[in-house]
Amino acid sequence: MKKDLSVNIICAVFCKVNSTNLLDLYTRSRERRIVETRRMIWGYLRENTPMTLNELAELFNRDHCSVIHSVSKHRVAISLSTKGAPYDLDYSKKYMDAISEIRILTDEMLGKLIYRDYLLRYHCPTTLEFTFPVVHATSLREAIEQYELYNPITDEELIAAEAL
Repeated sequence: MKKDLSVNIICAVFCKVNSTNLLDLYTRSRERRIVETRRMIWGYLRENTPMTLNELAELFNRDHCSVIHSVSKHRVAISLSTKGAPYDLDYSKKYMDAISEIRILTDEMLGKLIYRDYLLRYHCPTTLEFTFPVVHATSLREAIEQYELYNPITDEELIAAEAL
């Protein structure tokens, strides 16, 4: 895949998830959703590509210090607190939604969309009961997201997950 093409696709996906116009990313706007979109793009590209800080900065006509600051804020936002929840739940959810969409697009482009059955194991500490749903999905993360989306979990904890 060409670097320019994949970067454009990644930017478009993050813009879609954050309801941001792609052209707004190139402005000097400090509007929260625009800043967060840039932050997510830089964080994703920093973790998943060999792009340098200067190359990342050039994407939106910024300097490398802006990228360093954004990537560190991105890592804090998606990291887990001592209670096990992300520090910024809304940000983390949008980021994970975008990653899922990027994976699906990439798999479709490469013709490798493979579905598997995943066994999930949940435990409810209050009732001491276990739940073992089997979910048909393209990835373990997608399987967990699908189960939790259609079965709102209040006090169940995911203990284990594996492909069958």
